Amino acid sequence: MHGWLPPSLRSRIGNVVTWAKRYQRLAPLTRIEVERVRFDLALMQHPELQGVAYQRGTLAGWEVRAYMLVKWNYRCAYCHRFSERFELDHIIPRSRHGSDRVSNLCLACHDCNATKGDRTAAEWGHPEVAAQAQAPLRDAAAVNATRFAICDALRTLGLPLRTWSGGRTRWNRDRFGMAKDHALDALCVGDLVGVHAGRDRTLQIRATGRGGYQRTNVDASGFPRGYLTRQKQVQGYQTGDLVRAEVPSQFKTAGRYTGRVAVRSTGSFRVGKVDGINAKYCRLIQHADGYAYTLIPKESSGMSSPA
Repeated sequence: MHGWLPPSLRSRIGNVVTWAKRYQRLAPLTRIEVERVRFDLALMQHPELQGVAYQRGTLAGWEVRAYMLVKWNYRCAYCHRFSERFELDHIIPRSRHGSDRVSNLCLACHDCNATKGDRTAAEWGHPEVAAQAQAPLRDAAAVNATRFAICDALRTLGLPLRTWSGGRTRWNRDRFGMAKDHALDALCVGDLVGVHAGRDRTLQIRATGRGGYQRTNVDASGFPRGYLTRQKQVQGYQTGDLVRAEVPSQFKTAGRYTGRVAVRSTGSFRVGKVDGINAKYCRLIQHADGYAYTLIPKESSGMSSPA
């Protein structure tokens, strides 16, 4: 069916729209800027589809380099270090009939590329590099499939929406002298005259879901081991709430625990992996709203090397 997307991708779109609506309530938004990233996966894998001119044009430069930076997480495939300058290395060298397809390319720092020479990655002691190069870039494929649907969904919010390329984001980041960081990248999307990037921590948001329709709990082998209660809330808590429990020393589960709670009608809860904690020793930190939140210190919030 034209325009159909699987539930996993629909969920991504729903998360983007949900948080756009929340931002509308929290701040006076005037417009939405979207980085509509596109990796032409088929043409990068088979550059001969459009001939030599296409292979050696824009695709062989910025598009391939952007793809490789994301695929290898801005690290050298061999020494796994960040670098200010990367080279595209042929896993099977061209001198040994290796192709220019992305499945035969990886990121390498200058030292590793020079030391490897005309050996294959496996011959140099890195057989895992070839396997990773063959693996598809799932996030890039998901972005390709959802980029237009996300824009269509955001337009329903009634705000002006403009779309931009990943190259524009990298250009903004470079002219403002900002480090490579996923959170900072969001500040560099679109038409900007200045960016203030001072911050101590980044709020990381992860979708966790809001439960399921299955009422029977099963063990690791798939056999029933219990049933979910029909009543969602027990003593003011429901499964998925983030709680902190402080159990007195006279009990077997004595200690302090923080985690997601699984409630039971008996009032004996599981907090994280610890079972048998009485509800009266629990304190609510965050209601289960389908998302988990983590504050990440600035020094560990992302990559610090420029692309």
